[in-house]
Amino acid sequence: MELNQKIIDTAYKLMEMFTKGCYWYHDTPEQPFVHTEGSIWLINPETEEWMLELQKDGYLWYHDKIFDTFSKYLNMKEIDFESFIGLWWKMRSKGGCHQQLANGKGFKDTKG
Repeated sequence: MELNQKIIDTAYKLMEMFTKGCYWYHDTPEQPFVHTEGSIWLINPETEEWMLELQKDGYLWYHDKIFDTFSKYLNMKEIDFESFIGLWWKMRSKGGCHQQLANGKGFKDTKG
């Protein structure tokens, strides 16, 4: 599947619906995460499930539930989803979505 603009636009809308109400968490020097120091997490506070984790070494991990949804509704293969999620992450992180709060699968995003 080629990620044309129509697929990307639809995938962005699906991802926004899927992550609505989720919060970004990151550790601080005063309160580091025990097992994943330096990571940034996208977590659903209602279910307490994680959606994404960006490790400080650049690996972006995602919950299987996200890929399953994209596979089901957009017929995306894993390689296409990983390309999309890398684009989505860059868009979100440039938009200033990192909020300082109270305190799978993965791949290394090596593009730009």
